[in-house]
Amino acid sequence: MTVRLTSRAEKAQEMLQALRSVMLPAEFEAGSMGCHLYAEAGETDSLCYVEEWATEQDMERTIRSIRFGRLLAIMECAIGLPTLEVRLIAETRGWNYIRQLRGEYGNVNGGNGAEN
Repeated sequence: MTVRLTSRAEKAQEMLQALRSVMLPAEFEAGSMGCHLYAEAGETDSLCYVEEWATEQDMERTIRSIRFGRLLAIMECAIGLPTLEVRLIAETRGWNYIRQLRGEYGNVNGGNGAEN
């Protein structure tokens, strides 16, 4: 799940602190695969907040949580309408898939890494 929002320049630090306050507990929830908070390059008032979940059920549980309600309240403080994307991924593929499609069988990194 990805949230992109813009804060008022004078409130950017407060917005960052508020987002961190919902991010930290999320990292310890069952099924969490990580949370990230970014400031867009050159635009410190444009923020990107990302949560990754192991399963759709894990994500649905968090959307129903009190913590997620706090995230929604933070989003209401943004300038304009924030963007929220929920991506449901059925399968993830790595280098072997790329090699298969391209007809290449050698290691991309010279054999010094994982086969993913």
